[in-house]
Amino acid sequence: MTTTLVLAETTDAGLNPLSAQALTLARSVGGDVHALVVGPHPAETLGQLGEQGVATVHHVDDPRLDRFAAPAWAAALAQVATGTGADAVVAAGTPRGNEVLAHLAARLDVPMAAHAVSASPAGAGEPWRLTRQIMGGAALEDLAVAGSPVVMTVAPHAVAAEPAASSTQPYVTTVQPDLADTDLVTQVQVGQTGTKIAPDLYVACGISGAIQHWAGCQSAKTILAINTDADAPMVTRADYAVVGDLHQVVPAVIAEIKRRSA
Repeated sequence: MTTTLVLAETTDAGLNPLSAQALTLARSVGGDVHALVVGPHPAETLGQLGEQGVATVHHVDDPRLDRFAAPAWAAALAQVATGTGADAVVAAGTPRGNEVLAHLAARLDVPMAAHAVSASPAGAGEPWRLTRQIMGGAALEDLAVAGSPVVMTVAPHAVAAEPAASSTQPYVTTVQPDLADTDLVTQVQVGQTGTKIAPDLYVACGISGAIQHWAGCQSAKTILAINTDADAPMVTRADYAVVGDLHQVVPAVIAEIKRRSA
């Protein structure tokens, strides 16, 4: 039986809607679906994961991970993937999901497929078949992905989030990840138990706005969010928002500031 492990991101309302889309794709391949949740999360999360048919929730409860550190999250994900014998590891195609799964793929020495829209599990000795978006969603690519586990992110809004045919009451297990010091070298400085900020202006570039991060930045007088996802929590809560690629928007903003300062 196929086992798929999904990195489930959360917001202050519970499950990130894009993670619900990733869970819907994970269910489509059949077998058991497990979810990994890192750090504090709203009480609603467990029920929402049950609605998505999740069999087991692996809760990574470690204060070192209250602040986002992609290598550390990947280490925890790798530990659970190995322990469950996961055939595939899936995340939403958010900035965080793409970053964590890139670290995971490098750690496991397997390929990573970004922006998948469908997936079919492999037969004995055969590679998985995936379809994914390329060229900014203008075209689709069919590919065979070898290696185990298969590591993929799901293109935002390409899969409609749907509840499972029958809800589950997930079994919850607490994970204490085995982390190296190098896994924690780079961390985000803003979070629920990390740094709390109150600047006149906070520019959130490519940040989804998970509950932990919002708790650390909500005292900012003005928040500007830049994100490709118009439904990201940070975008919907910000005073101002630009829906677009930060790699294009930020240089344009800097150029305009320089022009006006000249």
